[in-house]
Amino acid sequence: MKKEILQRSIALGIIILLIGGGVIPSLGDTITEKNKIKPRINENNKYVSCTRNELDDGRNGWNHTFGGNSYDEGYSVQQTNDNGYIITGATLSFGAGNWDVWLIKIDTTGSEEWNRTFGGSNYDRGSSVQQTNDGGYVILGATYSYGQGDFDVWLIKTDSVGNEEWNFTFGGSSSDWGCSVQQTKDYGYILTGYTDSYGAGNSDVWLIKTDSAGNEIWNSTFGGIQYDRGFSVQQTTDSGYILTGYTVSYDADGTGCDIWLIKTDVNGIEEWHQTFGGTGISNKFDMAYSVQQTNDGGYIIIGDTEIYFVAESDIWLIKTDANGNEEWNRIFGGVTADRGRSVQQTNDMGYIITGWTTYHRGADPDLWLIKTNSSGNEEWQYTYRYGENSSDWGYSVQQTNDAGYIIVGATMPDGWNNTDSSQSYRQEGTDVWLIKTASENHPPIKPIINGPAFGRVGVRYNFTIVTTDPDGNECYYLLDWGDETQSSWLGPYQSGVPIQISHTWNEPGTYLIKGKTKDINGAESDWSSEFLITIVQLKTAFFLGTFTNISQTDDLMIMYMRFFIVFPSDSIFHQGGMIVIWKEYLGYIGQAFCLGRGNVVVL
Repeated sequence: MKKEILQRSIALGIIILLIGGGVIPSLGDTITEKNKIKPRINENNKYVSCTRNELDDGRNGWNHTFGGNSYDEGYSVQQTNDNGYIITGATLSFGAGNWDVWLIKIDTTGSEEWNRTFGGSNYDRGSSVQQTNDGGYVILGATYSYGQGDFDVWLIKTDSVGNEEWNFTFGGSSSDWGCSVQQTKDYGYILTGYTDSYGAGNSDVWLIKTDSAGNEIWNSTFGGIQYDRGFSVQQTTDSGYILTGYTVSYDADGTGCDIWLIKTDVNGIEEWHQTFGGTGISNKFDMAYSVQQTNDGGYIIIGDTEIYFVAESDIWLIKTDANGNEEWNRIFGGVTADRGRSVQQTNDMGYIITGWTTYHRGADPDLWLIKTNSSGNEEWQYTYRYGENSSDWGYSVQQTNDAGYIIVGATMPDGWNNTDSSQSYRQEGTDVWLIKTASENHPPIKPIINGPAFGRVGVRYNFTIVTTDPDGNECYYLLDWGDETQSSWLGPYQSGVPIQISHTWNEPGTYLIKGKTKDINGAESDWSSEFLITIVQLKTAFFLGTFTNISQTDDLMIMYMRFFIVFPSDSIFHQGGMIVIWKEYLGYIGQAFCLGRGNVVVL
């Protein structure tokens, strides 16, 4: 029977350990000459601080907190197909037990649409979430309420509104944690975390592959006789997997832990691994928490490093080639503790990073957002503080469709150090904190459509559409043809250059065509002004009459009507006192008096 560990004080201790970078043995770390770099302290202390009120002023974005009277934290966020957001984390305020997995769906403005808790009477936590191909969600975390041993890896699948469809636990008699999940190309799932139940040592990196229903297909462990843990996994373009975390077993001199990068094939068999860290007692811990394959086939890693006794810890950004060989690395931080938790490549091939820094306020951290260029050099940075005395952490960041950023983490509104008993609200509690930054990108102007004003049923007609993007970005186009059909997004195309697109209408009528455009960053224009086209259906009739004042243009013949119409054409219509005949059907020019049979439309 599982032991009870969910007293409030113990739960708080677990949070502190999670915030501090994981539970690891107290060992010295090391640094090699290859990776020896000095901590990077920003020139002139260029930290720009932004409070929650400044975020809500309409220029910088918005922010919202979610939680109750106890501890609630967000660890993973993703933008959803409807341009809202999905969050997972843990809640002590709500649910069935002490800590429960918490899933929160947010709309485009940051307002909650719904939330769900999952868990039993003990400790349960969500670490990673992704929207699935069917519009539902997959969550990975750990459970002490269910499973075989202590903590078990917990995989939960929900429908589009958060109702559980199935769940599976993975683990043995000891503790096993799930940290990262991704849906794979075959619609199954790849999971990573760490296991104390299996493998070679005290704790091993654990990689698990399941089918689309959550059934295990295979699993692999990686590690030696010491502590080795995996925190992030992604499927690579060759259908293999890249994962990162840290290793004590393969630390350079066995005195600490190094960042560990592992590449496997599609079956979880290791192809290569690399470690990044130092040698000597002056370097203690190097750990990685997030990895992503970059557009050039290499990898970007974010984590922490402790070097030279200059700082407690600094954020460490590492770029490798496709084989895991370091191309460059950058350090961000001051003389106090700074930690990196999430990285993503951005549309401009740079990188966005989140974590936290204690540069400003000592023990009370500020959430930290850093943007770099493609070489890892800082372009800008912001720190975010919920309140004057708050403690704030960033755990997950993603670039949004409008080229802004969404960040989730936690805030302790009263701060770690505030012991004023008059501050009774949420004393010693944390809330999920969701921050949306304003877009740096400008949407294209609404497009202009040109084309014929009249047409026939069953004939394909060409139209042009063009827009200009203020930032000079390439653009995609979408057309609504007014007949309950739309094109797909077409492009990308160069800004300011008209493109041609065609369409056929199968029923007569008047149709209103409109179009919109989006740039390569996903920022969308307004709909264009409506363009009207009239589509006609030809009919057969006898007429007696005279054509006069016939004039020819490039595309059609126009003549004024006297009395009735006589013609050999099968394509003609009358509009506003004019007879319009497509010239390819007209057999004569000039005055005529005829008796004939043809197709006529009178509008």
